[in-house]
Amino acid sequence: MKYKKDPKTIQQQIELLKERGLSFNNEKEAESILSSVSYYRLSAYFLTFQHKDGTHAFKPNATFNYAYNTYLFDGELRHILFNAIETIEIALKARMINLLSIEYGSLWYINNIYFFNKEWHADCLEIIKKDINNSKEVFIEHYRSKYSDPEMPPAWIALEVVSLGTISKMYKNLLKGKIKTEIAKSFGLPVDVFSSWIETLAYVRNLCAHHSRVWNRILVKKPILPNRVKNKWVTLPFQMKTVDDTNENEHLKIRIYPVLCLIQYLIRTIDNKNSIFNEMKSCLTMYPTVPISYMGFPDNWVEDVFWK
Repeated sequence: MKYKKDPKTIQQQIELLKERGLSFNNEKEAESILSSVSYYRLSAYFLTFQHKDGTHAFKPNATFNYAYNTYLFDGELRHILFNAIETIEIALKARMINLLSIEYGSLWYINNIYFFNKEWHADCLEIIKKDINNSKEVFIEHYRSKYSDPEMPPAWIALEVVSLGTISKMYKNLLKGKIKTEIAKSFGLPVDVFSSWIETLAYVRNLCAHHSRVWNRILVKKPILPNRVKNKWVTLPFQMKTVDDTNENEHLKIRIYPVLCLIQYLIRTIDNKNSIFNEMKSCLTMYPTVPISYMGFPDNWVEDVFWK
């Protein structure tokens, strides 16, 4: 099928939204917003307020401000997620570097004998080499200028410029043993659960880094949601279904609230005084029109002892 939609001026975009039933409190303000945030980007935030019948018609009482506030909320949520995942990433790198370097030497990440899938390891190593070659970090430049042997820097230098996605793949590919178990245990989790959580966080971090919608996204990378773990875990069930869900496989849908819960769990293992609860609560208070069920939040989530 050939794409045949013509470009529209901002005023034409507003007229189209009005024809579909969207209300505007201030059209001049809406014009200003659409000149800074593209219609196509905002259209993802219109969907929650539209009927799911293919007409794009808006539900009663839907307003442009509701949709725009959802967009703003999503931006705040991405900041919370990104900053929290950074804390976890830094701690994970430190623990992998410390434990694996003491056990196997400073260049363990190069040696495929410590990894069960040699092809995966080779792919990861190519990515690491590219990250190092492209890096302008002072410590990388210092290593290049001062040392020629070995060609690759030690793990505590190299892994600082490697993405969480690559770190996640490296951890998953590590041979089973005491070090892999010890790393997961330091975060209060068994290996399989921890590995799935880190993989999910790498995926969510990439969404945040590319300014992608996260607030009501159904996650492609799904973490294992345990019934019991070593430390305090959620007691209230996640909201897996919204009013718009009709698919019979609703129980398979994982949204962002479970990810916020696993982030809270991991952050507390790093610093038991740290928490994302106040930031989340403040963000939701600031944008009260955002429907929390679309994120997997139970209605009374603040009462869960997990957050206390």
